[in-house]
Amino acid sequence: MMIDHAEDIQPTRGFPPRSPRPGLTARRLATAVPVLLLALLWGIHLEATLPSIRVPGPERAASAGILAPGEHRVVDAPVELVGDWYTQPLGDVTSVVTDQPGAAARLRIHGTQVLLTARVGPESSRAYITVDGEPVPDLERDELGSFVRLRASKAADRDIVVVSGLAHGEHDLTITNGSQGQLAISAIIVEAQTPFPWAFALFYGGVLLLLVVALRGLAWEAVHRLGWAPAARAESPSGGRR
Repeated sequence: MMIDHAEDIQPTRGFPPRSPRPGLTARRLATAVPVLLLALLWGIHLEATLPSIRVPGPERAASAGILAPGEHRVVDAPVELVGDWYTQPLGDVTSVVTDQPGAAARLRIHGTQVLLTARVGPESSRAYITVDGEPVPDLERDELGSFVRLRASKAADRDIVVVSGLAHGEHDLTITNGSQGQLAISAIIVEAQTPFPWAFALFYGGVLLLLVVALRGLAWEAVHRLGWAPAARAESPSGGRR
């Protein structure tokens, strides 16, 4: 059903006519609402798909030995183990384990954040982390480099963030066992976060603000069409209101 311009509707119940407001007619407002909703859905879709842009496909990732975003079991992943490592199954989890100081696991990832599913406990110590040959700025550091602490009073497998805030793309990650304990890793989790999250926040805020304005305008038009708007007070001869 076609909606006529609000200013073409004659006032009812004796209410005075409204002054026309260009750009806020019912027809334009009714068109703006679905457009804004589509823009909101488009933004949500774009935010969800952006992290997967330029991510290598399964064939290229397998041939190049790249860990794409997702969870990867170390025993099945293209991880280069340097030094003395052995596998250790515990229940349905299989870890690669080393007791050798300086033994390292090298891998190439495509993402912005990496977590290790590693064992913490009284036999564990420190795992030293480098990305693209450099220490990780957000981690603790000593004379040997940047590291995460794995020592705890009780043994358990935990997901530990080892690097975050990377630029979208491929990066080389090296995990090296410290000199005072055991290193056991069962999985590597690679994540690709949405770039420019602040831009999406501004976009969503602007669209929602415009949507509220459009819905408010439609409600105001409906009030006038139904004759529910309050009548304006008549001016008295002296210029005041009665």
